[in-house]
Amino acid sequence: MSDIPKLSVERAVEDFLTDRKGMVSESTWRNYRYPLKQFIEFCENEGVQYTEQITPYHIKQFKLERKSEEIAYATLRNNLSALRVFIRWCEQGGIVEGGLADKIDVPPKNHPKMVSDTVIEEDEMKAVLDFLRKFEYATRLHAITQLIWHTGFRIGTVLALDLEDYDREQGLINVVHRPDTGTPLKNKLDGQRQVRIDDETQSVLNDYIGHKRVDILEDADDRRPLFTTYQQRVTANTYRKNLYAVTRPCIYAGECPHDKEQATCEWAVKKREASGCPSSVSPHPLRRAAITYALNQNYPKEHLAERANVGVDVLDAHYDAAKEEEKRKRRDRFFDLL
Repeated sequence: MSDIPKLSVERAVEDFLTDRKGMVSESTWRNYRYPLKQFIEFCENEGVQYTEQITPYHIKQFKLERKSEEIAYATLRNNLSALRVFIRWCEQGGIVEGGLADKIDVPPKNHPKMVSDTVIEEDEMKAVLDFLRKFEYATRLHAITQLIWHTGFRIGTVLALDLEDYDREQGLINVVHRPDTGTPLKNKLDGQRQVRIDDETQSVLNDYIGHKRVDILEDADDRRPLFTTYQQRVTANTYRKNLYAVTRPCIYAGECPHDKEQATCEWAVKKREASGCPSSVSPHPLRRAAITYALNQNYPKEHLAERANVGVDVLDAHYDAAKEEEKRKRRDRFFDLL
């Protein structure tokens, strides 16, 4: 190992992230950044200063440390996958021992625990919406969050909407597959549908459009997005960062369940680090929570599957985050029919 150049682990991670920026999607790049930050901290605690010092046993120790923090199976797998990509990049640069990446034991993807177990509880989500109504009423963040909560839409579906897709007279959202102009739906033509929205969601959308929305025209195809920035259609990454920020309990509830001091907590004082807060959530857990809430309100499963554009079997396996007690209460409503 004496022939390996000395390069600090932190510098190697910085170079790796710089190299991958623009080469992979923004979400993939972000999925590299956080676990590698954890790996830097681990190496510092273990006295590993240079990449040449990283051994297979350090990799195992890092895996055990992450498991001890009781992170989700899917998160552990993604962390180790990111680490393996980084180590392989280091191998190509000759700054770690050859063959090290192949010794990283990444948990299998086809495992029952790969179903995401990240969720935001109903009372927590209602508190977030109360906060938005009070302090962010009819902002873009409020309007998108309210729409997902009421419809169970995917974030890609929401951001694909044009202004004309919202029928204010009928209270309908027309979901349209437009692959030729950059907004395909996940299930393509099968994802097209009309969805009715309630009075509250209509009011928020109407006030957003009337007072907060920036009216822009996309040059390439003359489309007018429903959700906009000053320059363009809102991206999923922009909304994701904003949702992470507002779902921190210190923001919407004024308290921290993780025994952190808000003034010194990196997750609290730096918005870009909000995703590190264990309680903050991305759009997918919000969609799961919305679907679970609808089921708990006794919304027919078959109709909900059509509304959210997901198969009933997939809904049961991946989207219904109800606790056993909640599921029992659903059944209890029909007890007298037996």
